[in-house]
Amino acid sequence: MTINNQKIKEIVDLYNSGFSTTKIRNLVKVSHGSISKYLHLNNVKIRSLSEIYMGKFNPMYKKTPWNKGLTKEIDERVSKNVKDGAETRKRLYAEGKLKPPMLGKHHSDETKKKIKSKNIGKKHSDETKKKQSEAQQLRKKKYGYIHSPETRQKLSQKLKGRKFTKEWRAKISETRKKKYLSGEIRNWNYGLKGTTTSWKGGHHSDETKKKISEKLKNQKYHQQKWFRDKLSNALKGRVLSKNHLSKLLKNLMKRPTSFEQKIILLCSKYQLPFIYTGDGRILIGSKNPDFINEEGKIIIEVFLNYFKIRDYGSVENYINLRREYFAKRGYKTIFIREEEILSKNWEEICLKKIQNGY
Repeated sequence: MTINNQKIKEIVDLYNSGFSTTKIRNLVKVSHGSISKYLHLNNVKIRSLSEIYMGKFNPMYKKTPWNKGLTKEIDERVSKNVKDGAETRKRLYAEGKLKPPMLGKHHSDETKKKIKSKNIGKKHSDETKKKQSEAQQLRKKKYGYIHSPETRQKLSQKLKGRKFTKEWRAKISETRKKKYLSGEIRNWNYGLKGTTTSWKGGHHSDETKKKISEKLKNQKYHQQKWFRDKLSNALKGRVLSKNHLSKLLKNLMKRPTSFEQKIILLCSKYQLPFIYTGDGRILIGSKNPDFINEEGKIIIEVFLNYFKIRDYGSVENYINLRREYFAKRGYKTIFIREEEILSKNWEEICLKKIQNGY
């Protein structure tokens, strides 16, 4: 079919004024192929789809969309469209016909930096966080959304060795405190009573014991300053009753020690007026003496140098502090050192020291 120059000029003018090829076809009664041919012959640039749907070339230009201001909560048509679209995508994903647009692709380092700089300092509002949480829960409940074993393994490897900053830990702590106070979260055993939920009578399996041992083997918390400071701050101002202290001493210490056993034998052999109290049965203030003579107000302390140097810095510091402590409460203290109790003639040395009271 041949057309005259006047019709070709009409086609070009209509296209340049914003008419689509479909509208031109309906007006001039010419096929799409012919329209494209004559546009090329006249050096007219064919508009791309993105250009067609921008500004005045968009069929909906200056027209109000039918769904403007409508949401799935208030309009059944929007709700149906959303539901149908979700079900279609779910089916296509399951059949493998549809894949995530970034599957197998990776952002360049430059793009990552741009994304990072754009998001620095950005914080989600509480309302947004709540919506995200609800959407995640709904996805789990509705679609059974669970990460694959491979994804979980990748996440695990990525997060291993990650250390939280002090600020981050403080934020987590504050958030959990608020949730506990509001009742949003509770301990797993909240409101449960009796022996049904307690560990009384329970025993860890050998496998569990081994796991706990391996985990704690290299974690020497007691040697780390931050742990000692934390423990010290937690216990500051804590007042224990004498009964409590006595029980603690009895449970923590294996008494009498080999040194104390020697002094017990010495006191029995020479009828010395001292009784053994190092098992926590008697406290003077908050201190537990090894031996005591109540009538003469005399105390005997037997010790191993290592622990006193570790806890007090030196044996002399320990002796001075201990002597001063008991002296304020009206007691004289006799100190028997490690080297004296371990010497060959220990019996003679210790007996002389106790009888002379120094």
